[in-house]
Amino acid sequence: MAFFNGDGAPAQLWAFWLAPLVGAAIAGLAYPFLFGVADELADRPVREDALDREDGR
Repeated sequence: MAFFNGDGAPAQLWAFWLAPLVGAAIAGLAYPFLFGVADELADRPVREDALDREDGR
C-alpha cells in the first residue's frame, strides 16, 4: 500500500524502516501486560548448583 503518489519507493523508504521498529517496541512493551511472563519467571526456583560454578556456565 502506498502512502503517497509521486516519488516512488525511495521516498517511502523511511516507512519500511520505521514501521517494524515501532511495531517491535509496541510488542515489547505490551507482551508482559498481555501474558504476565515477569510474574511467572519471578516465582520460578533458582538452581543453586548453577550459581556455585566458577566458570559462570
